Amino acid sequence: MENLRILKHARHYIASMAEGINPLTGEYASPDDTVSQERIQKCCAYVAGILDKLIENGGSFSNEKIPFAITPRQCMEVKISKKPIGINDFAKRINAVTEKNMIGISGAMITSWLAENGYLTVEKIVQMKETVKTRKVVNEQSEKLGITAVQSVNSSGEAYERLLYSDTAQKFILNNLDKIVNKK
Repeated sequence: MENLRILKHARHYIASMAEGINPLTGEYASPDDTVSQERIQKCCAYVAGILDKLIENGGSFSNEKIPFAITPRQCMEVKISKKPIGINDFAKRINAVTEKNMIGISGAMITSWLAENGYLTVEKIVQMKETVKTRKVVNEQSEKLGITAVQSVNSSGEAYERLLYSDTAQKFILNNLDKIVNKK
């Protein structure tokens, strides 16, 4: 985190010079100062843009994403919805508090863990003696947890059952994120 602070400080200096401002005094540089030259300002603006991307990437020079991880403090920052929400919406809330250069957690990861641990049931959809796909449905355990099914219509006009997660279910997921991520 110290490196990120230094990057932000350096970015401030470079961005100031891109505007023709002496970063040490906060005053516009005199017309004969090097920082006042248009080519120097354009170069500084370019470097400030690169520093912005580097800062956005958590200070990492690599575009590679790091594995998902979340601290207890970050878990406390996840916004729990009082109104039941879909699992993908909740996954977005979790990802919003983690590092930007991290692989996010998906709703599918969460529901797979819930199904593996008996909180959802996997139901096979069979058409003409062939399994076409599977879906996760509520069971007694999921109902106790606050997971409910509601009828919805997709963009094609087809009806489907959508699972919604109450604030209790959202908190349960947060409390088990380490198990979900590590598949314990």
